[in-house]
Amino acid sequence: MTAPPAPEVYTIVVALRPVPPTPRDLVPGHQFLLVQNLKRKGRWELPGGRTLPGEAPAACAEREFLEETGHVLLEPVLVQQRTSPFGQGFVFVGRPGPRTGAPDPAEIQSVSYGRLMPPRDRLSFPDDPYEELFAAVRAHVAARSAPGPGNP
Repeated sequence: MTAPPAPEVYTIVVALRPVPPTPRDLVPGHQFLLVQNLKRKGRWELPGGRTLPGEAPAACAEREFLEETGHVLLEPVLVQQRTSPFGQGFVFVGRPGPRTGAPDPAEIQSVSYGRLMPPRDRLSFPDDPYEELFAAVRAHVAARSAPGPGNP
């Protein structure tokens, strides 16, 4: 008897850069990178993807971010784990670092900063629980900016 296949493991990356805040920011005072994926009819999504065999989720997040945006992912921090129809998901928050490559033009049409997610009909994964994901991101940002040990 064969064992059932292991659940898929995937990552999502929210790469933030600070900007002057506006009342409409999904993450106050920050923009995040989005990619327009040609394989998904030119719809928008947060960078990320499936792990390779034996690859840790953090390594996957760094690899996928570089492949899809051309930027190095700096200081990735796990802010959410979840189970979905796609498998076991890991959401990381980090900062976009230097651009050291370019996305595959056969997969990624464009890379753009946003303050809000596009309308659901323009998203690759319209049913993703973005409200929960961004609540975890905002909590992480608030905790990092709160005064205390390590945060003067």
